[in-house]
This record gives sequence, structure tokens and C-alpha cells, in this order.
Amino acid sequence: MNIQSKKYTFIILYLILLLGVNTLVGCSDEDTPTAKAVLASANLLNFNGTSASEKLVTVYSDAAWTVDTPDWVHVEPATGSGITDVTVSVDDNLRDGTLGNPRKASVVFHGSTIASRAEVVINQDGDKYRDCTNYTVVQLDALADETVVLVSKAIVMTTAKEGFIAADVTNNGSYVWMQSSTPVSAGNEVTIKGTKLTDAQQLSYVACDEVTIKAPGTPPATPQATDITRQIDSYKASMRTYISATGVLNGNSLSIDGASCTLSLISIPAHIDLTSLNGHKLKAEGYYAGTAVPVIKLMLNQVTDLGVDEVIYYSEDFEWLSPWVEQSGAGSQVDDGKTGTPAATAPQIYGGTNLIDGQRAIDTLEARGYSFELTPTAAGQVYLQKNYLKFGKTSYQGGINLPALKEVPLGEKGTLTFDWTPMVGGSHKFDPVSVTVTVTNGDETITYGLFTHSFVDMESDLEWLHVEIKDIDINNTTRINIKGESTSKYPRWFLDNLKLVKAR
Repeated sequence: MNIQSKKYTFIILYLILLLGVNTLVGCSDEDTPTAKAVLASANLLNFNGTSASEKLVTVYSDAAWTVDTPDWVHVEPATGSGITDVTVSVDDNLRDGTLGNPRKASVVFHGSTIASRAEVVINQDGDKYRDCTNYTVVQLDALADETVVLVSKAIVMTTAKEGFIAADVTNNGSYVWMQSSTPVSAGNEVTIKGTKLTDAQQLSYVACDEVTIKAPGTPPATPQATDITRQIDSYKASMRTYISATGVLNGNSLSIDGASCTLSLISIPAHIDLTSLNGHKLKAEGYYAGTAVPVIKLMLNQVTDLGVDEVIYYSEDFEWLSPWVEQSGAGSQVDDGKTGTPAATAPQIYGGTNLIDGQRAIDTLEARGYSFELTPTAAGQVYLQKNYLKFGKTSYQGGINLPALKEVPLGEKGTLTFDWTPMVGGSHKFDPVSVTVTVTNGDETITYGLFTHSFVDMESDLEWLHVEIKDIDINNTTRINIKGESTSKYPRWFLDNLKLVKAR
């Protein structure tokens, strides 16, 4: 919104405000000496540390207002009534002749009541590292979020696209994710400046402003892994640890016999070719990256191939959609989990501006053999999430036809598995949607489901639901369809981690 549009918006709000106050006052002949309602055209102002330009704020009120300010912030005029343009300025942020710490305060325009106040937060730049404490990596987990940190000596354990895992130079088993674009290598001794934060998985990380390589070093020894295979359904850590698990690889996920949870392998090192290991039994080792039931995330460090475990005829985890996801800013509603979380950004797969090598997401999906069942027929009700698909929108239902099977012997039996879950809306209510699976072999069609959910509105957290359908008749002419169904106008749902294997 431009400045002019914003001003018109506040004028309209002011007129509504004034009308409401006058209505409350009724037929009283008494004048109101001070304002009962106050609005401001901004709620946040940012200033340079020195030589900062003044900024303009418009104050709207039904009567007289005054302003409260800290001693380093100045407002002119300091009182007014009706619609008043004021200028806000700040003193230079200096201490002993040099730039001080960043500072923050509030300017409050107010009238006669607690409700008649408009607060504007004032931020002024400074040297955030001026009084910064020097920390070790092991101390970072215990710090409050937004703590500015200096780590003068750390070792890089492993790297990924968005940063690296760091430890103290003694490699004492405490690891922290460093979000950084600075190129580093395993074994580098580094100095880190940044801000300690906590991610959605409640794990500490540092948003780095500066990473300096002090010494090249040599790749560190692989830590001793804690094997969580038997406790994967209950495992959750409050900090990053080095763990391992053994299971069968499906795409980028490790399935473990008898377990509800799977291990999602992320930040795959370039030298590990998981594609060639699909269907193999693996021991995977790496750094714990959080839990979003039924998924535990593992930042992969190394794998041990234990041989072929199952015959996979079809597998899809949609990780290859990542370039479109990153370019479009698609989020992850399911990973956010909580019913009160706003819906994640979900761009259409049909978006003509979201191109990778000239291809839309829908173009590549179709090239891989997918097609979509849309009711009513309309492009638009299939969306990207990170990295999975969302189907349906208000009064529009959606489904997916899987690619044709290849090299499946006649008379084979298969087991189909996938994860799905309904959408939860802004009112914290779950869409009353179910999922059906249709398997067609020639003239014979068999429908499985309805697969439903039991989430409780306003109470349940959103999580993946796992479906397993055994002993399906399959061959190289089999066609499989998965679709959402609902009698409500809200038929929205998510899909991920599909796999069809030879039945045991």
C-alpha cells in the first residue's frame, strides 16, 4: 500500500472512530476535553544510528491528545486534535563518541482513557556487538532468544546449503545449527557473530551476521551416534544430538518395522546417492533436526547400505519439487502443526510465473505421469507445500492419478502406503474431508476407504495420518487414483510419501 492509500485508509478509520465516539456520547451538551479514541498512521518506525532523517506520522483523534516519549525521541507538535501531522526525530545513538547498542522504545499518543492510546515503536540502529559476551557453542542452548552472541572459537562439523553444524573445538557432543551463507568446510575453525534464536522444532540456532574462518583445520572425527531405532516413536530431544536409525529407504524417508514414525533425511551430502539405495535397508547417521509426528528429521551425515529389503514399484516423496517450493515461498501447514497457526503460503502448481528452466510445477508433474481429477473441473485447486501437495479449495475438490506402473509381473500383489491429513482453517476447525483410493485393472475397479480423521476442532494439533492398503492386485496396466471427498464446502487436504511395494 502506498503512502497516499494508507492515508485515505486512516481517514476512513478516523471517521468511523469519530462516529462511534459521538454515538456513545449521545445527546450530551458537554464537550469532551480529551480524546476518547486515538489512531496513528504507523505502528513502527526505524531510524539510522546517526544523522537519522525525521519521519512523518499522522494522528487521528476525536479530541485533544498528548504524547509520551523517551528522552532520545522528539515529537513535534507534542499535542493536537482531529487530524494532525507530527514529525518524529531521534538523537544520535552515541556513547563515548562511538555508536552505542541498538535501542528500542515507544512513543504513545493518548487521550483520557486506557483505550485512547496509539503506540508507535521506535527502533534505532546501533552496534549490536559493542557489549557482546563471548560464548562457547555448549552455552548457546541455554540462552534466551534474541541474545546477541560472539563465539570466538568453534569447529565446523558438517555443512548444508543454508549453513553448517558447529561444535566447540573439543567436539564435546553439543551441536548448534548456524544459519549462514558464508562458504565453510568441515574442520574449519571459525569465529561467529549472530543472534541466538529457536526454530519451529524448538531447537536452538544462530542467525549469523558474520562467520570468519580462523584456520582451515581437518575434517573432524565422526561423533558416536545414539541409536534410536527401537525408540523412534517416542524419541524427541531438546537439542541437536548425533543419532542413527536402521530401516528401509523410501525416497528420502527411512521406514522402520513396527514403528509409526519415519525418519526424514534432509540436507543430503552431495556424495550420497540415495536414489540408487531406494528399497535398501540402511543405517543412517546424522544430526537430529526436530520432530513433527509422525516424522523425525535427520540432517544426514553418512549411510551404511545393508542390502535390498523390498521391491518398490512406485515411490514418491515430492522432494524434487523443492526448486518450485523455494522460488514461490511455499510453506508447510502440516509441519507448523498447531491449530492456531495461520495457513502456510500455498501457491498453485499451475502458476505461470513460477518457472524452473521454463517449466511450471504442473508441467513437470505431468511429464512424470501424474494427472489430476478436479471437481468441478477448474485449474487451480492443487497447490505446493514444502515438499508435498495440497488439494481442494472452497467448494472445489481435488484428486490425483498416479503414473502408470512399469515392469510389474502379471498376477502380482502390492501394498500401497501414503500420508494424508485434512486442512485446518483459520477458525481452528478441521475440514470434514475423507480420502478414497480407486484401483483400476482393465474393466475392474475397486475402491478403498473412506479414510477419515478424528481431529477435534479447537483442540487437536495437525499431523500426518498414515494409510496402508495391503494385497492390491497390480500389473503394468494398473491405474491408481487418490481423491478427497466431502459434503462440506471445505474439502481441503494434503498428500505425501506414497509408495507401492511388492506384498510380502
